[in-house]
Amino acid sequence: MMLTKFFLFGKKANGSATIHSQLSAYLLPQKDFLTRMREERLRSERYETPLSLVIIDVNGLIESFVAGGSISGTAFFKHLAAVLRNSTREYDIKGWYQDGQVGILTPNTNEAGARALTRNLSAGLTHRFGSGGGEQDLSRFIRLASLPANGSYLAANGEKKEAKPTPPFARQYRLSFSDPGPSAMRYQSVKGGVAEVAVVSWPMSVELLTQEQVRKLELFLKRAVDIVGALVGIVLFGPLMLLIALLVKLTSPGPVLFRQERLGYLGKPFTFMKFRSMRTHCDPSIHRDYVTKLINGQNKAINKGTDEQPLYKITADPRVTPVGRFLRKTSLDELPQFFNVLMGDMSLIGPRPPIPYECEIYQRWHCRRVLEVKPGITGLWQVSGRSTTSFDEIVRLDLTYVRNWTPWLDAKILLKTFWAVISTKGGY
Repeated sequence: MMLTKFFLFGKKANGSATIHSQLSAYLLPQKDFLTRMREERLRSERYETPLSLVIIDVNGLIESFVAGGSISGTAFFKHLAAVLRNSTREYDIKGWYQDGQVGILTPNTNEAGARALTRNLSAGLTHRFGSGGGEQDLSRFIRLASLPANGSYLAANGEKKEAKPTPPFARQYRLSFSDPGPSAMRYQSVKGGVAEVAVVSWPMSVELLTQEQVRKLELFLKRAVDIVGALVGIVLFGPLMLLIALLVKLTSPGPVLFRQERLGYLGKPFTFMKFRSMRTHCDPSIHRDYVTKLINGQNKAINKGTDEQPLYKITADPRVTPVGRFLRKTSLDELPQFFNVLMGDMSLIGPRPPIPYECEIYQRWHCRRVLEVKPGITGLWQVSGRSTTSFDEIVRLDLTYVRNWTPWLDAKILLKTFWAVISTKGGY
């Protein structure tokens, strides 16, 4: 590892030139590459086109060939630059993905096309450095991740093909967001003497971690405000929450709190709490059918208002109790979520946390509302239209909040939330 750092970070050994002088014409700096990676992902999600990322473990190659004495540092970087130049397309985006790892972004390329690229890279590395045993053995230094597509895409041979429908959210990002390090790349299993290219989940963790590092102070401030706000809310509304709990318990059999699995930041599941407003053992298919139509944009089928003043809510729901109907209209059923905020699963301000089956029918660009920021008790769409807003508009407002977040925007949304609750506009 010390030898790897010696070569990668601008020092010279045995007369070899630095990696930057050899590869600067082909590779973006890490920060710029991750920025492009984020931009291409957003474009891929919005237009439902495929996107692939191929990663080459330069650390492993250096330790295998330069440290082993089979090639000089100067020749190594010269050959690696030639492999990148000859195996990639002009519009592929090449840069430092992480320390000692080269990333190649291939827009509008699905997994099959990315596998073709890895074969070219492996053949090029083998030609330049030697096989190391087995024709495709050097593929152990390569891995790839792909986002799927709807519609059409360009295959590896340039032929236009129709893509299969986008898989559900859980399979698009695998929800684990694991990002194996170089050791996981180097020591993967070998079948029949040939190492197989590792296909991993899309590495959202690296991309978003970089964002978090840039906004570290802002996120710390937001979390501090969340903790203080949640404590103030619990103390301030404590007596009212006790009264509501008593009313819920006395007016219908069942628990006081409704607990449900929701998806939070980066798709992490957590237990979401609110005061129970429905009878127990209710059929969830009513909500599931409704939310499917809402997410799929079938607004006319679910509009309970007019064209001029739409209302996208389940009205006259037979599952809701009389007390529950009042709690929902005034949003008082949301008060237990102060405890979710205190535990760190939610924020005071942010997108509403979705139920897992909702995410299963999300379009890819919809997923960004749970990938970019913690969910919140209230948010920009709640104070901009509440139940009068279509789902696509909700997502756009959530993403607008993510892009433009400031402490002052949070303060403005909180003030508007108080008015929205008092006026019960958009409630039901």
